[in-house]
Amino acid sequence: RLYAIQEAMKLDESKKTATTKQWMSAQITALEENKVEVSREEAQKKILTMANNVFKHADEIDRAGNANKTTAAAFNSAFVFYTILKQFGDRQEEIVEAGKYCMFKTTDILKALKEGRKPKP
Repeated sequence: RLYAIQEAMKLDESKKTATTKQWMSAQITALEENKVEVSREEAQKKILTMANNVFKHADEIDRAGNANKTTAAAFNSAFVFYTILKQFGDRQEEIVEAGKYCMFKTTDILKALKEGRKPKP
């Protein structure tokens, strides 16, 4: 929701209709009602844990030689989680490298499938 609201707020004022403004207001209210108090450090730790878990799952499938479109989607999700960590400041080099590897594997697997060949682990 937050991302959708942020993108909607970027719209030119002339493109924001009454309906759009009403929707944005309703979404902001819903976010406020569902807000959970979490420290930045705790949020960062949870996101990193999630990224690592998704990465580990995708990597195990890939290394077993069973990569498919779902595996590529998992690598892509891990990449997104690693990217989200940018909001907490500079990331450790290993996190940056893990993100790059996830994007590489996403592209590599999808390219192999498109070409009709089995992705290489």
